[in-house]
Formats: sequence, structure tokens, C-alpha cells
Amino acid sequence: MLHATSLVGFGSSLSGDPTYVSSIQTFGLAGSTKAVSLSSLGLQPGDLIIVAGANDYTWDVPFVTTPGYTLIDSIQSGADKGFAAYYLVVTGTPPTSVGLSSGPYNYAVNIAVYRYIDPITPIHVKGTIVGSTAYVPSPGPITTTIPRTLAVIFGAQEDGISTTSTPPSGYVTNGHSHESAGAGQSTCAMASKFLAASGTETPGLFVFSQFGDSYALTIALTPLNR
Repeated sequence: MLHATSLVGFGSSLSGDPTYVSSIQTFGLAGSTKAVSLSSLGLQPGDLIIVAGANDYTWDVPFVTTPGYTLIDSIQSGADKGFAAYYLVVTGTPPTSVGLSSGPYNYAVNIAVYRYIDPITPIHVKGTIVGSTAYVPSPGPITTTIPRTLAVIFGAQEDGISTTSTPPSGYVTNGHSHESAGAGQSTCAMASKFLAASGTETPGLFVFSQFGDSYALTIALTPLNR
């Protein structure tokens, strides 16, 4: 069934399954603000931008300072670590930058773009943020009720700078960001997997190259045509 209400004013093509397009990575120093250019992402009207970040401290939310972004989820753990993710549906002329602001410690941010996503209800389902002291982010299960969704997983790490990460089997890396050595080491990675049928999806472990406390989250994006 065509979800016709999703097509008004967004200019997206009527063809294609929900898919990952591109990503950029950045990091920031303690107490800093910055504008990150989005020009290399190839944005089109109707695209979905997801900005996810990790910080090795209690992070003031929102860390995205540009108006219009919607919080997907966030968590703070005492004065030790934080994770948050936001989304924005591109309407009209694509944005050229996004503003970021850190807390008292350094942060790592991954910015990913997805296409053929329902702009009215882009998040089909959202799991629960899972924290771990086992040093390996473990995105929790989700249950979708429609076919052709795109599962997106987030892995965030504090107290460790992982220069590489390996997503669970069947998932495609959607970017990996780690900040430079300094106060408050952080890493943030994302990956996605097309789910042809509805049902329960349990991603598996997101393996990082260094030890560090971690958070993980699983969501599913709603397809444009359904």
C-alpha cells in the first residue's frame, strides 16, 4: 500500500527500499561548539539525517544546537558518560551544516543519511538503550509490524578510543567516529540492515577495538512506500 501522505512537499522518488546513503564523522573538544558542514552527504529533499554522539561525561541535551532536530533517545550515567541521537527530515533546500556543542569532556559524533524513508513517521519502532560494562555494545531487540523496514543500530563507548568497529553479521557500517586522545575518550558508530519481513530483530554484538563502558540502541526506519 502506498503511504500517499508521505509524498506531499518532500520531492522523494517513489522507487527504492529504505537505504543508507552516506555519513561523515567529527569530534569536538571539551567545552567547544562547532558547525559541521553537510555538503559532502549528497542530501536530497525527503532524506533523513541522523546525528548520534557519545561523550565521556554527563552531556547536556540537546548537543545538537541547530533548530528542527528531534531527539530519538538519550541517556546520562552520573558524571561519567552520555549518549544521544537526533533526526531531521530534509524539506525544501537541504541544510548545509549542523551545530554541535560539547559538555565538559571531548565527544565523538557520527552523522548518517538515509533515503526512501517515510518523512511523517520516520521511526517505526525504537528499542531501549542498553548499557554494558562488558566493553562490547549490544543493541537490544526490536519487533517490527510492517515489512521493508531498515534497522539502524548505534554503538557508543566511553573511557576508550576505538579506532575501528565491526557491526553484527548482516549489518553494513554507517560510519564510525572516535575523538582524539585527551580528556574523556569517546567512540560512536552506526550500522544498518534491511528487514524484508516484519518480526523480531536481535542484532548481536557491536565489536569495538578498545575496552570501554558502552551503550547501544536499535531502531527501525519506516519505508516511504508501504
